[in-house]
Amino acid sequence: MSFFKSFLASLLAIMVSFFIVFFFFVALIAGLASSGGDQATPTVRDNSVLELSISGVIPEVSVDDPFEEIFNPGAGAGKSMMGIVQNLEKAAADEKIKGVVLNVGLVSSSWTNLYEIRQALVRFKESGKFVYATTDDMGMNELGYYVATASDSLFTPPVSLFEFDGFYVQPYFLKDMFDKLGIEAQVGRSGSFKSAAEQFTRTDLSPENRLQYQEILDSTTEEFLRAVAEFTGKSTEEISEILNNSPVLYTKDAHAEGLVHELLYPEEVNNRIKTRLSLKEDDRLNTISSNRYYRVPRSSAGLKESEATDKIALIRASGNIMPDAALGFGEEIDMITVKNFKSSLDKVLKDKNVKALIVRIDSPGGAATTSDMLYQLIKEASEKMPVVASMSNVAASGGYYMAMGADTVMASPFTITGSIGVISLKYNVAELMNEKIGITFDEIKSHQNADWLSLTKPFNNDQAELFQSFNDQTYEVFLGVVSGNRGMTRDEVHALAQGRVWTGKAALENGLIDVQGGYEDAFRLAAEMAGIEDYKKVIYPVEKTFIERITQSTQSAAVRLLSPQNELEVLARKLIYMAGPGQGFPMARMPFDLRIM
Repeated sequence: MSFFKSFLASLLAIMVSFFIVFFFFVALIAGLASSGGDQATPTVRDNSVLELSISGVIPEVSVDDPFEEIFNPGAGAGKSMMGIVQNLEKAAADEKIKGVVLNVGLVSSSWTNLYEIRQALVRFKESGKFVYATTDDMGMNELGYYVATASDSLFTPPVSLFEFDGFYVQPYFLKDMFDKLGIEAQVGRSGSFKSAAEQFTRTDLSPENRLQYQEILDSTTEEFLRAVAEFTGKSTEEISEILNNSPVLYTKDAHAEGLVHELLYPEEVNNRIKTRLSLKEDDRLNTISSNRYYRVPRSSAGLKESEATDKIALIRASGNIMPDAALGFGEEIDMITVKNFKSSLDKVLKDKNVKALIVRIDSPGGAATTSDMLYQLIKEASEKMPVVASMSNVAASGGYYMAMGADTVMASPFTITGSIGVISLKYNVAELMNEKIGITFDEIKSHQNADWLSLTKPFNNDQAELFQSFNDQTYEVFLGVVSGNRGMTRDEVHALAQGRVWTGKAALENGLIDVQGGYEDAFRLAAEMAGIEDYKKVIYPVEKTFIERITQSTQSAAVRLLSPQNELEVLARKLIYMAGPGQGFPMARMPFDLRIM
């Protein structure tokens, strides 16, 4: 075994050496390319147009890394939501930027990120500069069109895709598969709307779950219709009538319905822009991509660089909320744990120049115990400085729980929040093991209930009652945290809770949040609460570069090669926590992963 490990270690060392040499040459090539063309600080020519790509997945934030752009051209900080928002703020003040062109495609990003981008485009137009939108031969869908409605004009090729047929939600259910496999899901649930385990116990939506999904879908549709009506000059009823008729699938049909301003090919769009800029057809059109413009300093764009020592910190809390045990050595996945959150929080609290904190939450929840500890950390921080909880795409269940530690809670209209409830789940795989596979078990136990959470037997009546009681106790703690921080009684919270999911718009109306707003609004509010006007923004955790992520992957490979047994244990823990509600553990998690398509 020792020889085997030594051999694998040597093999791994050779692989690491190869990667180091490989990336050295990549860095050299990138450096040569940079010196010859794409400068570290790009030059913006007079009469330029900023090009923004609105397609695919638009993450909330991404690192500005040249290596990322070499190996993944579709990525880059300038193509993230925060990067686009920052670029539009610079471009509005930059005398060399005369307008923006949106290259809109098939978008699969969160509505919240698209809302933030659209709001930034509306603010940009206040500068008096133009925003044109166009698409290519792939066309656009409703999510892309939603962003395009912030433009002055939308130009599309005559024959291209234009999906305009409405929205739907399609959760999936596993009960029939579980029945065939011989797996029984035993559920403890506090709240009639807490439906996170329905996919294991039903074959369709419960009435309560259908109601909350319908309300979210209606709210999203309402905002979409409002934006389209404002853009086209039609009423929302007229837009709904178009959606209810035969689906609009081509740009020529969209033009006929008044959804697109003109049918133009790319070269014709360029000529239209040149005309707007008083250029001749044979003149060169100066454009700059979002990724390149992201590296243009604010001062070069005419914005004053802050000389303040005061700071406002933002901690990004993204992913499932899980105990630290769910993470393996040398590996980080998209999770919020006490360890990784506290690591960022400690940096903030040790910096005497930080005057306010924003906790940017994008989480459907997770382990109730971890959610409570995160809440307490945020609550303690709020005793030292103003804290704003800024909800991103989703801040539900455990994500909502941790937000209760902040002084002020903010969400966008599209944010999915609430889901104040608790669920516990235990799998009984006795039939699968005994009858389907042929594995049998025997046991010896010290006490009567020592095996009550065993996977190989169901609860008896007393154990089922205990399981539900354990769940209800956790729910009461959750209700107490919310009532104590929202100025409501326990019963008032309970009426809004029971696992029910709300949009940010509805949450504002029923008092579950304080104010509506996005990323930039959170900074303005935090500055107001801290009593400062000039400040610098600091964001934690710092996004890893392409090289750092490769190094991290190599570390994980080392763990898998040198400690296979330990890695299997880590994997088992991840499966327990990430397969939905944890085995026997109370979970503050929203139902399903809601996606409106």
